[in-house]
Amino acid sequence: MAKNPSSGRPGNSSEQQSAKLPVPPGAFPLPKDGASFVNAVHEKADILEVGRMLLNSSDEKIVKAVWDRLVDLKFGADQTPEADSGGIDMTGAPRPIRNTPPATSS
Repeated sequence: MAKNPSSGRPGNSSEQQSAKLPVPPGAFPLPKDGASFVNAVHEKADILEVGRMLLNSSDEKIVKAVWDRLVDLKFGADQTPEADSGGIDMTGAPRPIRNTPPATSS
């Protein structure tokens, strides 16, 4: 594999140069909803191919993040109480003792 002379790391220098090019500003306003936004992005880049590339990444964190998002999109986000509390059940937790003034009888 060829090494990039500027960094000493293997890679395609044209790919690295294209990654450094500035992203041009948008010519049109963003679409109003998520579906229209995704369709507009898909007109410029194959979203399914990008997803496949991400799922085949060597970085386990990227693969997990993409997989979790796909599962959430298909089945919905986990709405159970355990998901909100990070898996900790607080129903039996002791309550703090508060100093309350004694009740007065009238």
